Amino acid sequence: MTFTFRLTKEAHIRAMQDMAKRTLAYKVSWVVLGGLAVLSVLVAASSGQDFLRALASSSPYLIVFLGILLFGLPLSYRWTVRQMHRHNRAWQYPHTFDLTPEFLSMRGPLHSAQIRWDAIYKIVETRHTILFYVSKGMAHFIPKDVIPPAELVALRLNLSTWVSGRTELHGAIR
Repeated sequence: MTFTFRLTKEAHIRAMQDMAKRTLAYKVSWVVLGGLAVLSVLVAASSGQDFLRALASSSPYLIVFLGILLFGLPLSYRWTVRQMHRHNRAWQYPHTFDLTPEFLSMRGPLHSAQIRWDAIYKIVETRHTILFYVSKGMAHFIPKDVIPPAELVALRLNLSTWVSGRTELHGAIR
């Protein structure tokens, strides 16, 4: 199966977010910053003062914690992708992914790589992306919107066969 596509910044951002959401650091960030936001509200509630006044006094912290979670992380992905597309010429050209029973091959006018399926840590399908993890924290990806719907079922079946036991695919037998 062969897929050729020009990677858009939006698809790249979605893929980075999909990868990040599966990391321990991302989950810990939500727990810590979310916990601090909840703690701010609890401190305001238990202060013995009027709740709204106490909440207002702790609101700068609450706003900072929630701002980092809701705006800081997504903005960091956008900035990173913008820099990657600006300073890496390979992202400016179409990419071709060839998936065969032996290899995942990726190529473009400025690069080529071939990875045996045995070297793939796992494959994860998200709402927007198919992630090919080469380690626990690094993945190559294909945006799902470049895969014709008629080929998606066959792709899932092939991937679950070629990378048996290491796939998290929608509608595929694992």
